[in-house]
Amino acid sequence: MTHSIRAQLEHLHQKIRQLIWLNGVCWGLTILLALGLLAVALDWSLDITDPAIRLILGLGIGAALVSTVWKRLLIPLKTPITDLDLALKIEKRYPVLKDSFSSSIEFEDQPAAHYAGSAQMRQAVIQESYQRASQINFLELIDTHPIRKVMISAALLCLLVSGLAILHPRQVMLGFQRLILPFSAPEWPQSVELLILDENLVPIETSPGNPYQVVEGQTFQFFVENRKGAPPEDLMLEYQNSQQSQLRPQIYSEPLRIVSVPDTATGVERDLGTGSLVVSSKTLKLRAVGGDDTSMPWLTIESVPRPPSSSRRSHSLPRNIRNSRKPACPRALVISKRS
Repeated sequence: MTHSIRAQLEHLHQKIRQLIWLNGVCWGLTILLALGLLAVALDWSLDITDPAIRLILGLGIGAALVSTVWKRLLIPLKTPITDLDLALKIEKRYPVLKDSFSSSIEFEDQPAAHYAGSAQMRQAVIQESYQRASQINFLELIDTHPIRKVMISAALLCLLVSGLAILHPRQVMLGFQRLILPFSAPEWPQSVELLILDENLVPIETSPGNPYQVVEGQTFQFFVENRKGAPPEDLMLEYQNSQQSQLRPQIYSEPLRIVSVPDTATGVERDLGTGSLVVSSKTLKLRAVGGDDTSMPWLTIESVPRPPSSSRRSHSLPRNIRNSRKPACPRALVISKRS
């Protein structure tokens, strides 16, 4: 009988230790995945360009993980649990045992010389208490409901991360890379890449020694294309007069309207931003901004004198181009000389 009770207690010790490991690992995994996903989502939505902020986020996640593992795994593993501790918990769960079970454990763990009285009576008490305890399943002492909850949470987070990694592998890997290596990881890929086109839908490219020339006083019609999809809702034109004397010339901005333009090659319509400028100043700079593309290089537009034989004319939208959204800026932008 004694051997059987001791074997059950030993099995209970092993089970408790296994559950401590399982609980600690699941808690650590839950904290790591939950906070990691939250940090990556914040980085992706806010486009955190400062690596110091990402470093703080990573250190915060690491501190939370260490604290969780220390509290949920290391401390419970380092805390000794004796047979007497288990006997007291069993008696608390099953009051029918009263104090006899824990007393029997103490009697067996201590030499007989430590106790006064008859050894046969102590042995009878031990046998009687063990007889009652043998009818109890000691494993019922363990409450596994909290561990099941954290296991389910960890499993769901693992499934979520796995699903995201399958659907968006590059974004997930880049997100965790930016979190682990904040100072060396690359930037998020842009979802908007704007390009300014002339009235013939040809990209406009300029350089310091090669500006785009427009006849003075003539209406300059242009389009703006998002090379990665539809134009953003907040598509704007920014321009500045490069002849201003300030060290930092003032930047002006105007919203652009969106039109549908048929592709001459495929015939499929595509949405483009459009605007027009009546160029009166000698030199001006402009660019388009919208979405997450806010760093387009400035294009230099230079006005040239009107040839004597040319007549003033302006360009309007071709007939096969129609508005796809309500006009945000129906008027032409007039850029005049500033002193």
